[in-house]
Amino acid sequence: MNNDRPDTNSFEALYEITRAINSILEPGPLLERVLEAAMGHLNAERGFVLIADQSAAGGYSVAAARNFGSAQTSQAFAASSSVVRNVLSSGQPVLTYDALADERFEASASIITQKILSIICIPLQSGSRTTGAVYLDSSVSRKAFTEESLKFLAVFGHLAAIALENARRYTQLQVENR
Repeated sequence: MNNDRPDTNSFEALYEITRAINSILEPGPLLERVLEAAMGHLNAERGFVLIADQSAAGGYSVAAARNFGSAQTSQAFAASSSVVRNVLSSGQPVLTYDALADERFEASASIITQKILSIICIPLQSGSRTTGAVYLDSSVSRKAFTEESLKFLAVFGHLAAIALENARRYTQLQVENR
C-alpha cells in the first residue's frame, strides 16, 4: 500500500474492490477475488478465506487460499487455527504486530515453527451471523499490518460478506428457476 495518502488510497481501493466484487455472481470466484484484493492491498504473503460449511469439520471450510503450498489441507493452516477460532467464536477481528511475542499465541507451536510475525484476521459477518473469516499473515515483517490495515480490512470484510450473500442468493435463484 502506498503510504503517501493512506486514507485516499484506502478509499480508492475500497471503491475499486467493491465494483469488482459486486460484479461477480458466483461464490467461488468471488471469494478468490476477495482474497486477491485483500492480499494485494495489504501486501500480505499468505492468506485464506473460510466460509461456513455445515458438512465440514468445525463448520467451516477453506474457500480460497494463497501461498500455503500445494497441499491446502487443514494441516497447512495450522498456524492460523488458534487465531481463526478466536475470530469465528468472538466475531471480533485479531491484529498482532509480533505473533512470536504475543501472549495470546504463545501456546501455538505452529506460529513459532513457521516464524509468523504479523497476523490480521477479520470475521465475515452477515447481520449478526459470522459466515466466515479472512486471514492474512507475514513472516517477513513485524508490524506488516497496522490499525489502519485493520480498519480497511474490517470495512472490506463487511462489503465482501454482502457481496457473498448476494452471490449465494443469485445462485439459489438460478437453481430454483431451472
